[in-house]
Amino acid sequence: MTDRADEIEENKMPPKIVSWLISCAFFMQMIDGTILNTALPEIAKDINENPLEIQSIIIAYMLTVASLLPLSGWMADKVGAKKIFIYAVGVFTLGSLFCALSYDLTTLVVSRVFQGIGGALMVPVGRLIVLKLYPKDQLVKVLSFVLLPALFGPILGPPLGGFIVEYLSWHWIFLINLPIGIIAMFLIKAKMPEIKKEPTNNFDWAGFISLSLAIVLICIATNRSSLIASSYIHKIVMIVSAAILMTFFWFYINKSKKPLFNPELIKIRTFTTAILGNLFTRLGFAAMPLLLPLLFQVGLGMSPSKSGSLLLTIGFASILGKFAVEKLIKLMGYRNVLTLNTVFVGSIVCCFAFITKETSEISIILLLILMGTINSIQFTTMNTITLIDLPKRRASDGNSVLSVIMQVSMVLGISVGSSMLNMFEGIYPENLLKAFHITFIVLGIFTILSSITFVFIPKKAGGLKR
Repeated sequence: MTDRADEIEENKMPPKIVSWLISCAFFMQMIDGTILNTALPEIAKDINENPLEIQSIIIAYMLTVASLLPLSGWMADKVGAKKIFIYAVGVFTLGSLFCALSYDLTTLVVSRVFQGIGGALMVPVGRLIVLKLYPKDQLVKVLSFVLLPALFGPILGPPLGGFIVEYLSWHWIFLINLPIGIIAMFLIKAKMPEIKKEPTNNFDWAGFISLSLAIVLICIATNRSSLIASSYIHKIVMIVSAAILMTFFWFYINKSKKPLFNPELIKIRTFTTAILGNLFTRLGFAAMPLLLPLLFQVGLGMSPSKSGSLLLTIGFASILGKFAVEKLIKLMGYRNVLTLNTVFVGSIVCCFAFITKETSEISIILLLILMGTINSIQFTTMNTITLIDLPKRRASDGNSVLSVIMQVSMVLGISVGSSMLNMFEGIYPENLLKAFHITFIVLGIFTILSSITFVFIPKKAGGLKR
């Protein structure tokens, strides 16, 4: 029996209670993210905003999470994982209340930033608690359970969001988090065992601040509807400032004795190639979860509940896709799977350019099923190859870099995709559907071109004998 298992025994803590509490917190965050996309058109209508220009509600949250992720592990070791987890759930829950009470776009964006502070800590600290409390022979089983929300969130979120905004009001999207969060906080405090604080080094504040500021500036500058960067001059200044900060960050971590991320990671070819592939590929299709509800509701005139029901198929298909990943990798290798699959992803994005009001519902469903399956293969393979060749001493750093890149690329993808849609709407003000179609074609072509990055993955990456 390991020390972690002994710790559970000493505190008389049934493992299932810990896993259920962490799983509930994960579910609360995951359902919040997927439920909101379907509700955006109704939220826009209620606060008198253009539904094509309120993506900042999504971006504000994701950007906050991306900026604070590197801080989560250090805070958990410094203050205590259990205490930080309670604070994270509390801040997320309070942020949900602020969102529900918001009366315009500005207050809603600010509330989402506050909510994102809690979200940035909940998932990584929750995962860390599992690693600290459970013996290695139970980790796969427990992690599989607590990560179930990642599978069911995309399934339940869209139809639930459509139902809530159509039959209740969008405020309930955030209010449903309150009882879950409050109950979870009390149970965590009462039932979760204390976790010993770990000795910590001085946190790399210079690296953290420079990297976080650069991320924020880039994402704000690429967002057309930004409340801050309202002119091209502002955007240029922000991009130049971000470039300076990133240059400083790179030189700094190469000289620092305790850098935020170890620069040796860039020497690992599979890691560097996969990180670039993650970034460029997601830029092409990360906006799809935002654009599809807008296409269905604003472009095609569907009800929120019908739009949510259609998007339900993506979640189911994504589960099916995961069963095919291992066989495909063994058959074709990481490089071939990612290169070809990225082309397929981009081609599917282009196919949405042919959807009109006359398109049959069956055709749309089949396209969504295909999209969910192919996307699932893409995400799983990209994330695996990014980390699989890392030495154990660099696994933590590599995982942190991947988490940040995933969040940043999704924020940039949403910013670019929504800004492109707004631009084409201005060009074709009388034909909104055409603006959607051109946007899908451009994003699809960019995704197809991004497949080039995966060509540089070694043939024998991941230990495959090819």
